[in-house]
Amino acid sequence: MIAASSRREECGENTFRTRYLRFGDFHLDLRRQVLTKNGAQMRLVGKMYMVLTALLENPGEIVTRESLRAQLWPEKLPLDCNSNINTTVNQLRHALGDVGGVPTLIETVPRKGYTLVATVERVDGPATMSSPKDKPRPEEGARNPALSNVIGIGRSRLWFAAGGIALVVASMFFGAAITLYLHRPL
Repeated sequence: MIAASSRREECGENTFRTRYLRFGDFHLDLRRQVLTKNGAQMRLVGKMYMVLTALLENPGEIVTRESLRAQLWPEKLPLDCNSNINTTVNQLRHALGDVGGVPTLIETVPRKGYTLVATVERVDGPATMSSPKDKPRPEEGARNPALSNVIGIGRSRLWFAAGGIALVVASMFFGAAITLYLHRPL
């Protein structure tokens, strides 16, 4: 069913018989492939969107790793398929804010796959967009976990990158100091 649904999506169709779905605080426009959380727009692209729709097609049921592999890579099998699937699902979890001890949206079924534990509702209309005062300003992006997860910059990644840059700069200064010390006039 999932492989058939990916062909339908390529043609602009979906298997949901509706355009809009709601689960938890999220609202998904299947035609535009736009996800909103409490009215704030989030864009899930590529494989994260494909995994989300596979889970939404079968809420409460196990979506196997094999069916995800067939949907994500229909032509050829990557060398480490399970690792790629795990990474994609984890990226989706982070984008949805479903991190922590107890999953609220996506649950892992060991050695089998994943299941969507949230209730999925078909709705008639689009989500109402939040007012401009509710939207985060660009300078608040690093403090807004939902936004930083969507754009791929988490706090730990930001600090890791800053630490790496500081290490490179310190190494350059240390190398310059050694060079000056070894070539000093006697």
